[in-house]
Amino acid sequence: MTRWFLAVLLIFTAIAAAHGNVQAPVVLERVQSPYNGELAVLDYQGERFLIAQSRQGRVLHSAMDLAHKDRVVLGYTQLMAILTALHPHPDNVYNLGLGGGALTRFHLHEYDKSRVDSAEIDPSVVALDMKYFDVTNPRHRIFEGEGFEILQRQTAKYNVIWVDDILSKKGPKAFVPASQLKTLHDRLLDDGMIVANLGGAKNSTYFSEVEQGFHRGYSHAIRIKSPVFKIGASLNILSEAAFPGKSQNIPAMLPTYLLAVGNQNNLTCARFWDLYHKWIDEKKISVDWDQTNLNTGELCQDL
Repeated sequence: MTRWFLAVLLIFTAIAAAHGNVQAPVVLERVQSPYNGELAVLDYQGERFLIAQSRQGRVLHSAMDLAHKDRVVLGYTQLMAILTALHPHPDNVYNLGLGGGALTRFHLHEYDKSRVDSAEIDPSVVALDMKYFDVTNPRHRIFEGEGFEILQRQTAKYNVIWVDDILSKKGPKAFVPASQLKTLHDRLLDDGMIVANLGGAKNSTYFSEVEQGFHRGYSHAIRIKSPVFKIGASLNILSEAAFPGKSQNIPAMLPTYLLAVGNQNNLTCARFWDLYHKWIDEKKISVDWDQTNLNTGELCQDL
């Protein structure tokens, strides 16, 4: 167990002790997956988590507040929800990568006439979601299979497409082939918007190519820096509980940037911050970048 992990664990334990609530994560189920290596569902501090681990990396797929299941918990998921809300009527959404269904649950609660089609390649994820993550809804269709292939077969077009299909076996990449970018473009309505998690790529070339590819053909785009500190700390604690002794030398795959592209005039950082502060005031979200030396110009950029 690394010194860094021990330090984080001691900090979290001290905070919990101060509130009289010291509790270790409870593992509900572990399964082997052909796509994600090992998957585990855990309950910890009033929240339920879905995590994956393979040789390439560890991924925190989703978190759910057990007392308020429609609330978005993870910071990057909250940001994806804000970006989606920049569309004036996000009624029909395609979700490329189901994860634990957090963004879908929030969206269906927020927009009572909306519909979401989710594609998930990993049958193990679908089974765990159905059992533990409250993804069943008459306005939510779940397709099992490769997300871009399923999207290509759809006859309907969508207002918004979420791209959040990072798998632990893919490793930390953000690259998207031109054929997949064309599929996204073809299945969007004229006023459509793409909201994408760029994954954990460290190579700036990946980001440049991906941003150019997504932006091509659309008038507006913004890039948001993802808050990763709290995700990383939580992932270490959960991984040690789910996969004891196996996770110390496996890198965490954390979302680094989010991207939104479309032809909406209000797809700007100025409008993003207006909505961000409104949702903070309404206690709808609580996202915090934990980096006081960064100004808003560095956190959100118009492209």
